[in-house]
Amino acid sequence: MSTYATAVLIDSDDLDAMTRVLRSVIETAGPGADANTVWAPLLRLGPTTLRGAIYQPHAQLDDAAESVLAALRGGRVAVADDFDEYGAAFASWRVDSHTPRLVYRALICPEDDESLREDSELPELTGEAAARRLAALWAADVERVLAADPARPALPEELQSVAGPFPWWSALGLAWPSG
Repeated sequence: MSTYATAVLIDSDDLDAMTRVLRSVIETAGPGADANTVWAPLLRLGPTTLRGAIYQPHAQLDDAAESVLAALRGGRVAVADDFDEYGAAFASWRVDSHTPRLVYRALICPEDDESLREDSELPELTGEAAARRLAALWAADVERVLAADPARPALPEELQSVAGPFPWWSALGLAWPSG
């Protein structure tokens, strides 16, 4: 079973822009891809802040994230890109005034294969300082986020299961997009 897909979660006060961003992720998967999209129920996090999320098979946001996320006026974003057996990428962005800023980005590579790192356009931002910024952005427990910081290559079974290589999702207290 292919796990090639992306999960995107956005907290923002701009529902229209959030919807445009999520739809643009779906479009990267090609014609008819929306039939396989898993939309998480829209959540209200506060008086004006909403959370929208999708899981989209056969799509990737990774290197295109900065330009796509510029549609948002503001907010925070978590992106989990799964490249099947070739690895995975987790990134989190803060968006202010239509300017996305990468807060954290980890590449999860299989043993003995660093091609994902070699081909990536975005920098890898991991380590204690980046993990602390990530925890602060999501108001998450710092120790849980630090424990998720990559210290080893991904195990083959992690790369073969949906959400397998993304310990940050639960460390941040985020629910994986499901309908």
